[in-house]
Amino acid sequence: MPTDPDTTLRPALRRGAVHRAAVGIGLWPVVLTGPFARCLAGDSWSSAVDALAFVALAGVAYFGLGVPVPATVPRWERWIAAVAATAVVADVVVRAPGLRDDLSPTDAVAPLLALVLAVVAVADRHDRPAARSSPLSWPLGEGDWQVVEGDGRLLNHHWSVPAQRGALDIVGRARGGRSSRPVFPGRLSDYPIYRVPVLAPAAGRVVVARDGAPDHPTAGTHPAGNHVVIDTGRERILLAHLTPGSIEAAPGDHVRAGQRLGLVGSSGNSTEPHLHIHAVRDGVPLTLVFNDTPGAHRRGARVRRP
Repeated sequence: MPTDPDTTLRPALRRGAVHRAAVGIGLWPVVLTGPFARCLAGDSWSSAVDALAFVALAGVAYFGLGVPVPATVPRWERWIAAVAATAVVADVVVRAPGLRDDLSPTDAVAPLLALVLAVVAVADRHDRPAARSSPLSWPLGEGDWQVVEGDGRLLNHHWSVPAQRGALDIVGRARGGRSSRPVFPGRLSDYPIYRVPVLAPAAGRVVVARDGAPDHPTAGTHPAGNHVVIDTGRERILLAHLTPGSIEAAPGDHVRAGQRLGLVGSSGNSTEPHLHIHAVRDGVPLTLVFNDTPGAHRRGARVRRP
């Protein structure tokens, strides 16, 4: 079957997609297989503590630090990981009375590491710009969406750019919870968010509307790719990585909240189709607040719009 050259993933995007899929699918077996085997085969508290510590580290990595990004891990694998972790804990509890006491000071290293990382993860999840935006409307319509970047300086690649410290990267969720329909996507259209309408999150005046960048990495392209900036009178909001030829607003246009601005693409500095949104007030980054999607919109948050 011939492929549409406009939606075929270029080599750089394809390599990135394969890498994320490999990490997402391969992380849990690598992390949990060893502790699971050691716990079931061991007869001492040393092996039990070691196994429990690695289970804790895996939990902190996934739920606290968001590594890998939840959207890269298939739902079935999350359930397998949860069952394996529960089995390790249950095994230790059941066999606790008969375990040989051979604990030494070095056995405290892994549990302490898990505790330290848990504290770091909690602090990182609350590390966000203090200033908040005006109440905004969610910039996408009906669908199942997930925030894959946002909040914290530890793993948030936006943090190095001060204006983007409150930025969110949003992807679509396919069946199974991944951001692409197949495990190894080959086309931009394999991503459910691709070419989804982008809606103005607030009323205001368009001050920037840039178009013409292709949906794949190209030297000299603006990092935001095709993008729109809206001045609401209180803040400026940037929506980036739109698909070429889709922008429906021009500088000077006044838009209303919910008005269609363009379509989600993968232009500019983009690893896969997604929507980037951030806001600033007098150059100060803002934590985004949405009045129609309650809850914290941090990394890993899921938003479902009926």
